Amino acid sequence: MHTLLNLVKKENQRIMTEREMEEIFKLYGHSQMYKTLKNKLLLSSLLDNESGELLESFFSSYDFRQGTTMSYEEFAFHIRVFKLLEEQEVLPEVNC
Repeated sequence: MHTLLNLVKKENQRIMTEREMEEIFKLYGHSQMYKTLKNKLLLSSLLDNESGELLESFFSSYDFRQGTTMSYEEFAFHIRVFKLLEEQEVLPEVNC
């Protein structure tokens, strides 16, 4: 369910570039994960129209060990669940 507040927040957020996406993965110690997922992330629409804040909040909330690798399908599952929970405003706020 999209609330008006969420829609306004979404409109005011700048869309993440490929370079920013790579930098966020690196910042959280997931360079190898990015290398594994990069092509599928860029070809899919999974993170299209998303801000860097979403990915930063995701990595702040999930406890992936540095160097963790996973398939695109696993990553897509986790990020979709996270986005759904964030849209429903059931996640605690994380200060990045």
